[in-house]
Amino acid sequence: LTTFSFTDILVLDNIVNTIKVEAIDPAGNTAVSEDTVITDNHKPEIVLESLPEVTSESQIILNGTVSENSSIDIQLNNRSIGKFTGTIIEQELSLKEGKNTVLIIAIDKAGWEERKEIIIESDTRPPRVSFELTNGKEYYEGRAETDLTGETEPGAKVYLYIYQPRVDDYRADFKHALRETTADSAGKFKFEDISFPPSSFTSLEDLAPREVPAGLEEIMIPQLENLGNEQRKTYHIYIIAEDKTGKTGYDSDTVNVNTCYSGNFAFDI
Repeated sequence: LTTFSFTDILVLDNIVNTIKVEAIDPAGNTAVSEDTVITDNHKPEIVLESLPEVTSESQIILNGTVSENSSIDIQLNNRSIGKFTGTIIEQELSLKEGKNTVLIIAIDKAGWEERKEIIIESDTRPPRVSFELTNGKEYYEGRAETDLTGETEPGAKVYLYIYQPRVDDYRADFKHALRETTADSAGKFKFEDISFPPSSFTSLEDLAPREVPAGLEEIMIPQLENLGNEQRKTYHIYIIAEDKTGKTGYDSDTVNVNTCYSGNFAFDI
């Protein structure tokens, strides 16, 4: 037997190529060998259906396709949750609270590997809110001013409401916030130079969260007491925080403002 070789044979990518070798000896005898070759010079392509960056759900379905038959490994937060061979991806993801890393690995028959990573944030809990007034809760009329600092979920929108007493009870509708700000990456927020009574409304109708937190829908602001001798007025402060998925939480407190001639209250000025 004689060894031979052919180099630089042109074959077409991703189709069946038939290679035929014919040998003829000096006596005219013929021998034929034929085989097929499929070349694969490309990585498999992973295409995923759109997924939200932030979801209020703890479970979602990952759907997608791979361009060619491949071994597929789906990992969630560095743990494999599904291994199979095929071209269709349909995998349920059980998300933890916070950021989740999803990694899809596809390896085709030629050994080409493709990876796709996505980050999904699961936020199923309403934001917690807390705040305090830097100058306390007791003031004299004409000098009732303070800053307000607080903490909630990072990136949440924060709305400030102040309701003052009237001659009758009335319902707080939370449609017009006095101010709005956004909590920083640590969840901190601040409203400066808040006065009692607050300045006139200048906000628009839509300066409000998408929904009022549970527990605030029927809040009533009580009427003024001692109408003939208004020595002490109570102002009701509400802070509502709205996270990226539209869930809301709140905190509330009251401030007392006393007239200069009120002598029955002990507090620092």
